[in-house]
Amino acid sequence: MISRLPLRLLLLILMACLASGLTGCAARKPKQPLSAARTGGHGDQRVGEVKAVRDRLGFALLNVYANITPGLKLYTIDPVTQEQTATLTVSPQRSPPFFLGDINNGTPKAGDLVMLPETGHNTPTTPTVHILPPGEPAAPVPTAPVQAPSGVPTSLPPIPDLEPLPQLAPIPDLPPL
Repeated sequence: MISRLPLRLLLLILMACLASGLTGCAARKPKQPLSAARTGGHGDQRVGEVKAVRDRLGFALLNVYANITPGLKLYTIDPVTQEQTATLTVSPQRSPPFFLGDINNGTPKAGDLVMLPETGHNTPTTPTVHILPPGEPAAPVPTAPVQAPSGVPTSLPPIPDLEPLPQLAPIPDLPPL
């Protein structure tokens, strides 16, 4: 009986430690959203984080959890110092589930926070398309004949005569079903 008492006591202590450890996990507070000071301030939003950077190719791989469109201007901040590290433009090319951000300037690094500037100051860049009136050429039409560089033939050699394809017997009609 004496030898079982330390074993039971040890088992009781172990169960108490497990129970307190599990309730400690449940009592943890969930992460709070970043305050204005930590989000870059001025109404800017945190929209993701940098997963990888390819400096040589000029882009960063972004894990974004917001609805963003190609052409948006984003910036990255160091999560520790809260200093801006780079500016990016969302690329139309994607590497699902990630977005690609073309590096405009700076040097982002993996783990940097991706920020979306305040809505009023950020619009996607779209190419300008000029519609021409009907009948107007898109480029000036040359009026003088174009001269081929020396050594380049101006015409193709004639195509040799080809023998005709053999005639095949007609395919008989199929019987009705």
